[in-house]
Amino acid sequence: MLFLLLCGCQKKQNITTRAQVEVHYVVVSADSLRSSEAVAQATLPWKPLPTKGINLGILHNKELWLKIAVSLPESEESWGIAIGNAFLDEVLFFKEDRLHRRWQPCWDSSAWRSYVSLFPQCVIQEPTARFLVNVRSETPLIVPFYCLPMRELSKKESTYFLFYGFFVGFVALLLLMACWAWWYLKERIYFYFVILLLGAGAALTLSGGVLFWWLPFSWTSAKLLLNTAIGVWVIGAVGLVRAFLPREHLPRWVSICFKAYWGVGWFFLWASWLFLSSQLAFIGGSLAVPMNIIITYAIWLSWRRGERVLLFLMIGWGVYTLCISLYVVTAMMGNGWFFAQHPWAVVSLILQSLFFVLALFHRYSLWQTAHMRERLTVEEEKARMYQDISNHLQKELKEKLASIKQQKEEIEMQNEELLQQSTQLLEQREHIEKQLHEIKRLNAELEQRVAARTTELQASNERLLRYARQVEDYAFALAHNLRAPLARIMGLAQLIEMKSEEQGGAAADVSVDTLIQSIVKSAYEADEVLHDLNEIVAIRAQGIVNMQLVSMPELVHEVIQYLQTIYRVPFSFKEDYRTSLVFANRGYLREVLISILDNSFRFRNSARELHIVVRVFQSSTEYYAIEIEDNGLGLDVATFRAKLFHPYQVFHAQSGRGIGLYVAYVKVEAMGGSIEIDGKPNEGLRVRILLPIKK
Repeated sequence: MLFLLLCGCQKKQNITTRAQVEVHYVVVSADSLRSSEAVAQATLPWKPLPTKGINLGILHNKELWLKIAVSLPESEESWGIAIGNAFLDEVLFFKEDRLHRRWQPCWDSSAWRSYVSLFPQCVIQEPTARFLVNVRSETPLIVPFYCLPMRELSKKESTYFLFYGFFVGFVALLLLMACWAWWYLKERIYFYFVILLLGAGAALTLSGGVLFWWLPFSWTSAKLLLNTAIGVWVIGAVGLVRAFLPREHLPRWVSICFKAYWGVGWFFLWASWLFLSSQLAFIGGSLAVPMNIIITYAIWLSWRRGERVLLFLMIGWGVYTLCISLYVVTAMMGNGWFFAQHPWAVVSLILQSLFFVLALFHRYSLWQTAHMRERLTVEEEKARMYQDISNHLQKELKEKLASIKQQKEEIEMQNEELLQQSTQLLEQREHIEKQLHEIKRLNAELEQRVAARTTELQASNERLLRYARQVEDYAFALAHNLRAPLARIMGLAQLIEMKSEEQGGAAADVSVDTLIQSIVKSAYEADEVLHDLNEIVAIRAQGIVNMQLVSMPELVHEVIQYLQTIYRVPFSFKEDYRTSLVFANRGYLREVLISILDNSFRFRNSARELHIVVRVFQSSTEYYAIEIEDNGLGLDVATFRAKLFHPYQVFHAQSGRGIGLYVAYVKVEAMGGSIEIDGKPNEGLRVRILLPIKK
């Protein structure tokens, strides 16, 4: 009713509007479009555009070209021209430019657009305009044209969408109800009804173009999906009727027809992707009418034999058969006037679904009545059975109560005895738990002592092994370094004897003095080696050193001032103290810093100014770090890493005895720390001293 009122109002507006608008059309061929515009305009038979649209019937070669001329009244509103009923057809819309030289495309139905519209349309920007339309369709076609203000054109689209949207929503509601019935009743008939509504809803959505408001489907895909939806609908409808009708009421030839129509549904479901839409339309139109008449006859036959539930099913299928027969027959005759009226097919499909729902409701009411009767019978039987059980249980209960009373008295006596025993057991258990606790405590203390002693022994063994290796290295170096000066002393002494025997006089005395000086020098060298040995032995013998908090800025400045008096060379110095106090032996740490910074001054690069950086920070939760970095000659640490902390190892030509870094390493190790060295030749050296944090 709402749709009829809207259509009536729209027709009145169209009549008043068309009285002021002139629209003419002419059918052209593709070849004439290539000819010159002047010749084409002279020979075109222009016709006024009918109000109901152009009845094109079945298109030749499935394609048609139209030229349309529009003359508008003077108005401030924006006008547009649109084509209706072109939802499953390909439409190309061209508009002539202002110079009348070329056609500009303004609509392509095969391409997805950024805005939503159901009708192929184009905006009219001048009082007189011409358009070129290309229509491709495989079915008989009526092309209604609307030349309206854009506001009225939007209302027409909204009316169409409301019409189809209402029916699609109605089918969706029925589908939800059918799904609930199928889930609740677990009957095959409701499953087929769900399949029927699924196919019907998809066919409505696709044929009305509602789906194209949201999804970018191509028209070829839409046609294939429509044929698939029809196949799903046929499978569901035939399955629903076969589930409704008792097989004993059907003649054999009707059962064969049902199976054939079932096959048609499967054919539509799969063949739509293999054949053209026109071929499927011919096959479907040829089979739809006789098969629907046979199904209506089968329903009527079962209804006459007492199946009263089939009344609504028969009415619904009869209405659908009548409408679809007219629909198919007019389409096959090539008459597009009835074929183009999509609401007829929609209304027949909705009526059929509605009567199917009534039939299912009637069947559900009969099922519910029978189910209630069965439940009442079962409940009565259960009540009688429960009464018999109750009488029997009461008799047994009396007997058991007497027995239980006697057993209760015996149990109370046993409980008293058990209570006394449990008290004794609890006391014994507490005593045992105390002993176990004491044993566990002693075991834990013993394990801790053993673990601590084991750790101390392991650390002591490691320290002894390390000391043994160092003593062995030092003994080897000591033997080597002592042997050289002693050998020189012995050789020089023999030379003195030889000189005394061979020569006399003043010349002999001068030569002997020189030899004596060399002996003294060698003796000093041997004394220095022995001094180094005594220093290292003293450090090792001292064991635990006295540790205290040392102020690093004060100690570093003291060392730098001391070295400035020795090396009077220009240099730059930078210091960074993130922590100013470290836990160390001040005397040891001072000598270590002097040894490392003395190497920085001694092995500086003469090509650039010496630059020294001292950083003090906490490297982890367990160690302080003292970093000393310079830009001197550097050292290939990767090559000499195994020899860095061994005595008497020399790595530069102007080096001393090679004992300073080893003594520094021994002193840092005595304080519980370690030394790391990193550097490359001609890039400087970085020394990191790690000292433990006082716990």
